[in-house]
Amino acid sequence: MNEEKVVIVDKILLSNMAFEASHGVSPEERRVQRPFLVDVEISADLRQAGLSDELGHTICYANVWERVRHIMEGSAHHLLESLAENIAIELLKIKSVCEVLVRVKKPHAPVGGVVDYCGVEIRRPS
Repeated sequence: MNEEKVVIVDKILLSNMAFEASHGVSPEERRVQRPFLVDVEISADLRQAGLSDELGHTICYANVWERVRHIMEGSAHHLLESLAENIAIELLKIKSVCEVLVRVKKPHAPVGGVVDYCGVEIRRPS
């Protein structure tokens, strides 16, 4: 008999977390704080939390937000890629996280034309 492994694809989502920071390559971008938006998707097995209705059986949203805030409002980065990678590394430290997807968006990025935002998206397994 062939046993199939069940793949859990539960996710915790935090969308459009807003921060003011001075990230960017140009001196102007680093001199003035500007808005940034961050989305995270955290893959984890959430069955126990769903059955127990206990916070201790899931990943605390406030803890995720605080970890992201610490990076976004911390030392300046030149690249959105660096911010996203550092956020992923931090979130993968949380017990039970299987994978993270991180989007960092920079509204009104200085690209010489009209754009809602420029951004990066990365996915990292644990």
